[in-house]
Amino acid sequence: MIEYKLKTIPEDFKVTEFPNLSVDMNGRIRCYILIKSGITTFDAIDILAQKYNLKKKEIGYAGLKDEEGITIQYISYEGVIENAKIILDNDCYIIIEYFANLSKHIRPGNLYGNGFGIVIRGLDKKLLENLSYRKKNYYFLNYFDSQRFGLPGKKHVTHLLGEAIHNNDDILVKKYCLEGEQTVTLEEIYKQDNINKKVFFLNSWRSFLWNSNIKEKIISEIKEYDIFTESGIDFYILTQDALRNNVDELEQCRYISQYILDNKNNEKIISNYRDVVRHTTVYIDTIDDDDIYQGKLKIQLHFSLEKGSYATMLIKHFIKEEMG
Repeated sequence: MIEYKLKTIPEDFKVTEFPNLSVDMNGRIRCYILIKSGITTFDAIDILAQKYNLKKKEIGYAGLKDEEGITIQYISYEGVIENAKIILDNDCYIIIEYFANLSKHIRPGNLYGNGFGIVIRGLDKKLLENLSYRKKNYYFLNYFDSQRFGLPGKKHVTHLLGEAIHNNDDILVKKYCLEGEQTVTLEEIYKQDNINKKVFFLNSWRSFLWNSNIKEKIISEIKEYDIFTESGIDFYILTQDALRNNVDELEQCRYISQYILDNKNNEKIISNYRDVVRHTTVYIDTIDDDDIYQGKLKIQLHFSLEKGSYATMLIKHFIKEEMG
């Protein structure tokens, strides 16, 4: 397993959302830029709702961003939220700024994708001997990555929590809320104000099942793979050649059942599909001595991904291809 470090400091992992907005300067909905660090989208919305006495379920957002790194995304609200910077801790803050008026609320999935600026640290110098400044196209398995299944540094059981909610097993719901150190309790999960979090947990379970189908396909038909284990979750990673040669077989696993909220904020299950294999161009910006991990190198790169893809999963494939 190649040793490398991601997200050592917030500036090492920058994410910018590419939103699909219905801009209308006469619209009644106001759109705000939300810049945050050290806090999830859910928790940032909770804080804004408490600070400005907003109705939490009426705050619209397109994508969920985790707490690691610096993220820029867009939210909507039918009302005024004053521009502010809210300092929560040393590297934990929220910045909210008015952007434009909209004719419609932002809803989950109302984005084209995300742009990423990433620093990979702690790399052995020998691993980078053949890597020059360049751009290159990379294929990757579009797994839901480990952050889908738990909080950083905590036990990754979000998918098990979702399964317990689906089965109406309150004993296990309480168990996994405690084990995963979630910010909601058993009682709070079922409140209407937390319906988005409940759906997130249910979809974490569906995501885990989708990942498992891909791994079963790889084991039974492709058979040659490397295993990356992260936070107790296994990911079977293929070479670039294996990905290109097996796209059709892998795409047989693309169908997924997911929970969504309808216009009345009621949950329902829909059949959907998710690309199993995606590709993008990775631009290598710099390779320098690592200023944090002495005697090592760091590499800075940038790329964009379609919505729903994890930059950390692309990095796993990048590391395997270039340094594995």
